[in-house]
Amino acid sequence: MREKLLRKVKKVKILVTNDDGINAEGIRNLVDALKDKAEIYISAPDGQRSAASHSISLHHPITAKEVAYDGAVRAFSVNGTPADCVKVGLRILLTDGIDIDMVFSGINHGANMGMDTHYSGTVSAAMEAAICGVLGVAISIDTRKKVPDYFDAANYVTEKAFDKISEQKEKLGAAVLSINIPDIPLKDLKGMKQTELGIRDYSGWFEPPVRNEQGDWEFKYNGLPEKDMSVGKNYDTLAVESGYASITPLRVNFTHRELLNDIIDWEIL
Repeated sequence: MREKLLRKVKKVKILVTNDDGINAEGIRNLVDALKDKAEIYISAPDGQRSAASHSISLHHPITAKEVAYDGAVRAFSVNGTPADCVKVGLRILLTDGIDIDMVFSGINHGANMGMDTHYSGTVSAAMEAAICGVLGVAISIDTRKKVPDYFDAANYVTEKAFDKISEQKEKLGAAVLSINIPDIPLKDLKGMKQTELGIRDYSGWFEPPVRNEQGDWEFKYNGLPEKDMSVGKNYDTLAVESGYASITPLRVNFTHRELLNDIIDWEIL
């Protein structure tokens, strides 16, 4: 009887994506962190798409190639952007009668805090989930390295976040949550703070520009994040710098509601 009851329990279905590519170490860790808790499906870029923001592919067909992936029920390698991956993945699975409950994006090899969230393909994939009516969660590790030194803290935070989200799924609806974790061992993680987007600026956005053979200027991004000197603010940047994981709720609607009354009497004609 107990076995029959267990079989009737509906397992949460999660679509996993990222912007570092389907073969990245981060997405492998994300799948490992969640595979015992949920039914995992993957729709991720076939290569590196960092800083793709919320771009979608309009001028060429999007190809989704089904591939084998340990820990996932089904997986698709997509030649598009992270937002494409979410749209296409949800559409394919829904066509096959699979209704996704949540989208997890990451684990990103690099932080997505402050204004960086506007450029992030990882966060934009979670945003796309919300646009499609599904809860989206972005997970990122604060590192400047190609691959983070530590995944154990991020994996632990991912599991705990999933448990909390599952408890409050109906209340959260199609929310967007951005989680950032310092690149430190789990034993050194101080906890998690609920935060807002902080201030993150970069010293020297570009390497010194050079002239190419055609005589045109070439620029290459290479700025280093400056330490946030704000005091007493509930910023994601400050939390992570202090050894905490941060969780920041975001919204899809960009409307600046406080300004609506200020511009209500603007007349054009």
